[in-house]
Amino acid sequence: MTPRWTFASGCLAVAIAAGGSQWTLARDDAPVAQVRSAPVATHQALAPATAAGGNLSATIPRAVVIRLDTHGRPVSVMTNTGARPVGDEEIHASRQGAQVAVSNGLLQRIRTHVFEGDWSRPGEWHAW
Repeated sequence: MTPRWTFASGCLAVAIAAGGSQWTLARDDAPVAQVRSAPVATHQALAPATAAGGNLSATIPRAVVIRLDTHGRPVSVMTNTGARPVGDEEIHASRQGAQVAVSNGLLQRIRTHVFEGDWSRPGEWHAW
């Protein structure tokens, strides 16, 4: 699975958890017999389209995802913006595949670290 798909899957998991969905997500390495889905309502009323436009707009927050080693030190970082992290984005930290709280010390390190390389591709991982 590429880093972009991993990030997209993570965003989907956060969106599902935040939305209170009844879906059950399974790990990639889980045996097929363990993957089960919950019932979903079959008929959902759709809002009628309006003649006044019907356009939909959404704001996707700028986000930074940081992978930490077992000691809590940054190993790699990725953004969804196509720009270097500056420290005022939503910050998500992951240690051994689990999301962890972002400490003030880590936030300060992000703000003062000099990030190098080509950051023009959103979703691409960069070494710390």
